Amino acid sequence: MENFVGLFTRFVKDVLVLMSVLVTVLKRLAGKLKLPPIPESAETPPEPLPIYGSEEYVARGIPDLVYVIDYSCSMHSQWQSFTGTNGQQTLGYRMDRARSEAARMIEGMGEETRFDVVAHACTWRTCFEQPVHATQANKEAAIAWIEELEVAGTTATGPALAWALETYECDTFVLITDSAPNTLKSGSEVVDWKTHAGIIAEANKRGATIHVLVVAPTNEERVNFARVVAAQNGPGRVWVVDADAEILDEHTEGLK
Repeated sequence: MENFVGLFTRFVKDVLVLMSVLVTVLKRLAGKLKLPPIPESAETPPEPLPIYGSEEYVARGIPDLVYVIDYSCSMHSQWQSFTGTNGQQTLGYRMDRARSEAARMIEGMGEETRFDVVAHACTWRTCFEQPVHATQANKEAAIAWIEELEVAGTTATGPALAWALETYECDTFVLITDSAPNTLKSGSEVVDWKTHAGIIAEANKRGATIHVLVVAPTNEERVNFARVVAAQNGPGRVWVVDADAEILDEHTEGLK
């Protein structure tokens, strides 16, 4: 009996010593590890921006703004009903909806804002080649230019947006896309959306804000690309125009 008590006592002491050692090691590790802070505002969305989503579609108080519009082949799909710029219900593809939403945003700008439009597929081109004041004449010219875009090519969103970030000294960009990037240039192999998101983040040296309007995404991965781009750059906001033409507004602050 005495032997059993002695063995049990020694076992308990050994366990306590081991626990003490483990606690010390864990404390030291905790001091070395740099865990990301929990964002205080993760549950509190930022105030809605006056660029999109309001009844007036006003983009006022923003000095410089660049719209980057995807006109690749996948934008010629997802036939859907939506409200056109004339306020009437109409039918069209993703590109038709993108034109309509871009026109609303452009029309809502005040003349104090300077803007340009970049259109991209596997290559890209600009409307004015530099930011211009949002006079009525310039807004009408930009909307007409967007209307004439004909869908073609693959989707080099990462390189196109990187070029825009490096070319324009602006603090705000709005990407309008179905959020399905694939190639980096014409004829190149397909890469995943994470590669495109990395290219965009690397090019954003000034810390510009990028908002993303996703037109009729067909899966969650497409929305994830938009969320990551917005979260890594700004953070911006994500507006999802789903296949039923419902507009869903998301905040991305704190998204990891």
